Amino acid sequence: QGVWIPGFGTFISCSRDKKTEVGNNRFIVIQRPVFIMAEKLVQLHGLRQNDIHIDIPVVPLKFAMVSLATPFSRDLMESCVKETLCMFSRSIYTKKGVDFIFKGIGILSIKSSKVKMKFLKDFVSTLDESWAVEKALTNRPDTGDSMLSSIETSGRPPSSAFVFPR
Repeated sequence: QGVWIPGFGTFISCSRDKKTEVGNNRFIVIQRPVFIMAEKLVQLHGLRQNDIHIDIPVVPLKFAMVSLATPFSRDLMESCVKETLCMFSRSIYTKKGVDFIFKGIGILSIKSSKVKMKFLKDFVSTLDESWAVEKALTNRPDTGDSMLSSIETSGRPPSSAFVFPR
């Protein structure tokens, strides 16, 4: 199922239209990670993103569940997410390009009003141990840059990077 972060967008695992052969006349349907920015945020900043139709259930982010994995309260978690989204929105408004870094997941890039989520190969491989997703993402025209190696995100973030406050 997908996870919707109110005011920001939805993370889902989307299946490709066709099956991929894995040998011995066996096929798998490839699930690939996708981020769809909230339509309100897209319209507010005049952004463009690929149209993706969601055919799986989507649930809102459960702040109570997130808080159980941290030493912080549910209310504090929700406040932090809202404040971060406000800072992110201001960054989009004031800069030509913004990179929003999700540690261990990937980078949401906004360049020339185009929204593009680039997932880390390590993150994608945790979703799919057969590496079929990685092959599918790198063999699709115009989306070969949908994945990043961990080397590309290590070190100092670019000056356009939006980094979460501590």
